[in-house]
Amino acid sequence: LDGTLTLSPDGAEQAARYEPAPGMLGWLGKTRWQAALTVSNDASGPWDEGRLPVASLAVSAAYDRGTLAVRDLAAKLAGGSLTATGSYEPERGWLGQAELRDIDPGRMHGGLSGPPLGGRLQATAPAAAGEAAAPIDFTVALQAGRAGRGDAIAIEQLEASGRWQHETLTLPRLLVRLRDATLRGSAGYAAAGHVAKADLRLEAPGAEAVVRGEIGDASGQGTFDASVADAGRLAQWLGRWPGAAALGRQRVTGSAHLEGRWRSGWGGGGKALRLEAKRAAPTLSWRGAGAPQVE
Repeated sequence: LDGTLTLSPDGAEQAARYEPAPGMLGWLGKTRWQAALTVSNDASGPWDEGRLPVASLAVSAAYDRGTLAVRDLAAKLAGGSLTATGSYEPERGWLGQAELRDIDPGRMHGGLSGPPLGGRLQATAPAAAGEAAAPIDFTVALQAGRAGRGDAIAIEQLEASGRWQHETLTLPRLLVRLRDATLRGSAGYAAAGHVAKADLRLEAPGAEAVVRGEIGDASGQGTFDASVADAGRLAQWLGRWPGAAALGRQRVTGSAHLEGRWRSGWGGGGKALRLEAKRAAPTLSWRGAGAPQVE
């Protein structure tokens, strides 16, 4: 990484002695200044390769006696671009918005694929954001920029609205569309106790599933229900996922249904976790290459 940072006073009127300004940035005092940051990264690459997917970054901002304005932020990110603006005012809190264009999922992380994505992100935090417990509300709306062949995990649409507070993420609305599947519903995660919550429905080729409940280190309860109407279609789809190519070469036919519930948590290696399930597979058969058929 190479970069430069420039700070300069804005105007001749500066306080003769230090005086704090209002709001969470008040420690910067009743001063006015301009800032500019430029960064270049000649070794940009996917996260899973231990690199940053950002090739360059340029930011200009202005501070004025407790308020901050990020007038322009531009980055070359994963083969595309990100532009953003933001502001902080003691009376109104934080506001930020960004626009993404032609972001290549595979250049963000090697496990992702699909056509380039574009869209908008927005986040707000009230004036109380000076407190660590203040909420951050956000919305995300991304869509594929142009059609592409993709594979089973080609992301075509991602929409979410949620809140981060007390080290807890809540997503009352979540929609993920892959090339051939859709995941929708709500979810959440609390760092304290590693508690995950979900009310999600998955619709995939030949199958659909619903999961509702929560699970953490010490406790949890919930239900799941999965129906496979065409096991062959499902196996072919799963076989296009990374590391699952062998599944797509199996000869699977028929249908099946699985439903059940869980109790307790996954702490201690899951020793306390209790699963109850009922399976019905009246016509399901499975035969691998060179292996006898299993029904």
